[in-house]
Amino acid sequence: MSLDIIQSDLVSGSEYNISDLYDDDQVEDAIRSISNDRLRSVDDLIDVLQLLIPREDIDLSVDFGIEKRGIVEKLEEEYGFEDTSVYFYFSFNFFEEDLSNVSPENFKREYLSEEDRLVFVIYDFDSIAYNGDFAITGLSSIDQISEWPRSRRAAWKNLMDSVARQSLIENISDVYLPPSFFKFDPQSTGEEAEQIETLFKRHAVLFSMLSITSSAQQDGTMWGLQISGKQLIEGGIQVFSEEVAVRNADGSDETFRIEQLDIENFRSLFEWTYIEGSEPETRMPIVRNVATLFAQNLSDVVANISEIHGSTKSNYQYYVEQTTDDFFEFRQELIDSVFETNSRFSDLRSQLIDGLSRDMFRTIAFVIALGATIYYRLPASVDSTTAFTFLLSLVSVYGLVVLRRVRGIHEQLDRLVNDRMSSVDFYSKFFDESEREDLQLERGVEGSPLQRFFDFLGWTRGEFAFEYTLAYDLFIYYLLVAAILVGTALGLIDLHICNLVDWFPT
Repeated sequence: MSLDIIQSDLVSGSEYNISDLYDDDQVEDAIRSISNDRLRSVDDLIDVLQLLIPREDIDLSVDFGIEKRGIVEKLEEEYGFEDTSVYFYFSFNFFEEDLSNVSPENFKREYLSEEDRLVFVIYDFDSIAYNGDFAITGLSSIDQISEWPRSRRAAWKNLMDSVARQSLIENISDVYLPPSFFKFDPQSTGEEAEQIETLFKRHAVLFSMLSITSSAQQDGTMWGLQISGKQLIEGGIQVFSEEVAVRNADGSDETFRIEQLDIENFRSLFEWTYIEGSEPETRMPIVRNVATLFAQNLSDVVANISEIHGSTKSNYQYYVEQTTDDFFEFRQELIDSVFETNSRFSDLRSQLIDGLSRDMFRTIAFVIALGATIYYRLPASVDSTTAFTFLLSLVSVYGLVVLRRVRGIHEQLDRLVNDRMSSVDFYSKFFDESEREDLQLERGVEGSPLQRFFDFLGWTRGEFAFEYTLAYDLFIYYLLVAAILVGTALGLIDLHICNLVDWFPT
């Protein structure tokens, strides 16, 4: 509270006699109460303001603050919250900013260190998002969560105990919350409810990944994870507000935008493992086995979470009955399948080349045989122009037939590349980089001649080296067919339109 400078006679030092200014003893007492800091209650403040505000000769401004602690205590008293951490915010923006500054692994320590349940009350919040243990509400909706059952143990604690028995997570009691803690009731309404869902997506990703690990240790801001299934996958993961950073065991890094990840599959995989079934000790090994079948590193686990979730659910009974011997038998079948696939591609490529070679040989033999027949067998009554016209026409027709054959083989090349890409994508889920290289499943082209030329023509896609080998062969055959067609066209022109021989100097 501040008053404008009062001009009065000095009494002593820098003090003034305010009685020279006002003829109202109550106003003088009110000003002295402010000056001497004698206001001790809200009622005293109200009494002073009621005296000073009506006066036009006083310019009065009031600055005040409200302790949120008092509001929280009033809410706890009014609504009977027990074993519940209650936090109050004046605006959703304040809440959003506060939450974004707390990492998922620090969320529990910051907001839920000792209590069973958590409530955020936001003054200007018109929506409500809640589940049995966690709620975000405005003052107008707080009645809906004040009736939480008080007797039962919080559901998240039972789930945390279950996860602790399956995964060795460092300081689990201080940092871990199940992903279901951040999944709100479907009846949660309002635009802000959707914003809240977005705020907690990063929590769902991190805690879902921790839930399926064999072990997890925190190294600064990075979590080191191990998933032991059909093979061992190691790596690190760090979750930011909008991104998930993954570091694989080989040192490579990959970043995922949270908005592009299938968050529901992260949650659903956790729920299928720990909530839907009563035997997480049976389901957890299956999840890890499937994860390590579909992934060669940690970033593959994050990227393929929907496939892992779908395969685990749809093949649950099969995976239950699988044994280690079955797995190695399955892996050997995959290797055999790779060799068979590679052999099939080689055979098909050989067939394409052999077919082209035969066609070209037949064309040359056809031209020679037909020419000899015409030269030696046609009766003298047939003039040479007619004979050669007939010969060139047949050669041109046969050239068009060969061209159609070459075009068909070109289309088969496109299908061959598509099939090869699909097979490489499929087998890449089961073999690491060195194994893929040994099995000739690697993509890539190293400095092939005329590479840019064939890519420009659209004959190749830059995926495999064999594309360019076939492209060279096709290019040669296109040139031969073009030579046949151009030669016959020039021959017909020479016979019927003009004498092309005269164009050349003798």
